[in-house]
Amino acid sequence: MIEGETPYDIVKQFRKIIGRSYIPPKFAFGFGQSRWGYTTADDFRKAADGYRENNIPIDMVYMDIDYMEDYKDFTVNQENFPDFEAYVNEMKEKGIHLIPNIKPAFLTSHPMYDEIKKQGFFVKNTDGTPYVTQFWDGLGSYIDFTNPKGFEFWNRQVKEKLLDLGIDATWNDNNEFDIKACDSVASGFGKEVRASEIRPILTYLMVLSSYKAQVDKYPNTRPFLSSRSGSSAIRRLAQTWSGDNFTSFHDLRFCHYVGMTLSLSGLYFYGHDLGGFSGDMPSKELLLRWMQHGVFEPRFTIHSWNKDNSATMPWSYEDKIDAAKEILAERKRLIPYLYNCAYEAVENELPIQAPPFIYFDDKNIDVNTTSFMLGRKILAKCVLDEGKDSVNIYLPKGEIWYLNGKKFTGGQNVELKIPADKEVPYFVKGGCVLPSDEGEYGFKKSEKLVFTVYPNESGEFKDTFFTDDGISYEYQKGNCAKLEFNVKANEGEIELEVNNSGNMNIDYDIRLVETDKRKLVIK
Repeated sequence: MIEGETPYDIVKQFRKIIGRSYIPPKFAFGFGQSRWGYTTADDFRKAADGYRENNIPIDMVYMDIDYMEDYKDFTVNQENFPDFEAYVNEMKEKGIHLIPNIKPAFLTSHPMYDEIKKQGFFVKNTDGTPYVTQFWDGLGSYIDFTNPKGFEFWNRQVKEKLLDLGIDATWNDNNEFDIKACDSVASGFGKEVRASEIRPILTYLMVLSSYKAQVDKYPNTRPFLSSRSGSSAIRRLAQTWSGDNFTSFHDLRFCHYVGMTLSLSGLYFYGHDLGGFSGDMPSKELLLRWMQHGVFEPRFTIHSWNKDNSATMPWSYEDKIDAAKEILAERKRLIPYLYNCAYEAVENELPIQAPPFIYFDDKNIDVNTTSFMLGRKILAKCVLDEGKDSVNIYLPKGEIWYLNGKKFTGGQNVELKIPADKEVPYFVKGGCVLPSDEGEYGFKKSEKLVFTVYPNESGEFKDTFFTDDGISYEYQKGNCAKLEFNVKANEGEIELEVNNSGNMNIDYDIRLVETDKRKLVIK
């Protein structure tokens, strides 16, 4: 039983019960590309080169199963990747993190299957033989991660077959452990247990084994993992996503609610396959709407398996490349804020995204609204229906809200125009200082940190901002920037004092929201 006076009190207590989340490296908030169908090193090179040619920055490439030899874990198709290590280093030089797919079941045709069977590392039938089930286009057996030796076997494979070649992230896929036989058993760390009853534990342990391999290999670097499945405890280790969605407006809307549920459940670092994973190639409108929605989510990745064998890309429609870039540029501007929200999520259990009713005591807020808060400063709503170009958004009462500098009083509905081929306008809550990256958008990344002060009519408020090197644990030793803004508003001027309690000095500009004509005085 969890008690609380507000919905936020309740979900916050729940999140404390399930274990602390983690801060992923900063590159995880960048843009990722994936496709089931890239089979050769040249396929991946062509995709990466397409981003350079179109002057679109990219941070990650997820490698789906076709890099393997016939879908066999920890193998590489030597014909398609004659020098896999050189390919990994080539992508690194381009600033791209590779995230290879790995799965917890070994096909019976796998060259290591008999040895794993001999060592007893599989989930078993009651007679001691490996439990065999349908897996992809064949039959396979799941690693028993409650067997410490099985756990170490997996850990070793991740290190030797991937990390030692320069890989620094893993995509832990198909890890639902689809074990239907009630009499199959796992070792249970020495006390046998029905495997079908501990599926979430097997998933968690698989990801933990990958996690420990990455920590061992790169002890000074925060690991990045993605997991398709898991209980709420998976948030301690990995990001997740909504799985194999479809290229439809129905799924765009459905995934919005899935995301809100994930966030309230403590799984802060989530997203969706933008554009939809399977089905027809998304229409121009649908692709842009997916991208607009993804701008505000931690995971920002296109992934596709289209029926016509095409790959969904930001430039899939030549006449909409500029529109796609405008949407992607909005994401770039938001990254300092998103990264700060990640810190707040881990330190203070403040969700990166959440429905507004979590924070505001306002009975006029519809609990089923598709409006959402990004952190505590931004209120947004995306178009989720085909053929529409506007939304009606309710502004919670008791607050001042800014839209493109114009002030609105809370407690009212506002009709908001959102064309599919433009960035999404959003409201900023009065009484905050909002960070943004105003550097030039493009493949050659340029950063310029700017803080915009959104004051109330009068009175004082405080705000904070966190950043660090984006990759290490040094922030835990104080080697980071922790800014505190003290703002005092009166009739003629806005007084601002900035203090940094961290050991990292950063360059930034400060401005007052452009429609406020008072004088900004920085002490």
